[in-house]
Amino acid sequence: MSQPHIPIVTSETPVEAARQRQSSSIPLRIFAVCLTSALVAVNYTNYGPLIPALRSELHISNGQAGLFSTLLFLGLAVTYIPGGMLADRYGSRPVLLGSSILFVFGELLLPLFPNLTWMLICRAILGFGSGVILTSGTKILVKSIKLYHGIVYLYEAFVYATSACHLL
Repeated sequence: MSQPHIPIVTSETPVEAARQRQSSSIPLRIFAVCLTSALVAVNYTNYGPLIPALRSELHISNGQAGLFSTLLFLGLAVTYIPGGMLADRYGSRPVLLGSSILFVFGELLLPLFPNLTWMLICRAILGFGSGVILTSGTKILVKSIKLYHGIVYLYEAFVYATSACHLL
């Protein structure tokens, strides 16, 4: 014999339940975005100690070694606005995931071939991914700012502090 279905009555509406679920995941979001930004910031200065080895192995000049920074930051500059537009259209999380895949792709391909052109293309790919990561990560944090005031400043401080640690 079947028992009658008695609905469970709760005082929470579906919107309140979703808000509670979302607020519990905000610290995890903040941690993930800060970790992602730290990984991006590491690439600002990670090749500095390798410049003498690059010059001797690839037989390049100081100007050519400087292209490693130039192409990374050019990629960043070129993708800030399109990255924001993509995050607005498709959502921050999918764009952050896609740009992180692009970033890792450039990072993994970089050491495969000891060729200056190949390495510069990989640094440009890193720059493209980095620009979109920083833009979509900032958007995620701005959406979370209602609960955690000043989190964008924490994010920026995390990026700059990570960059500064590599200069020491």
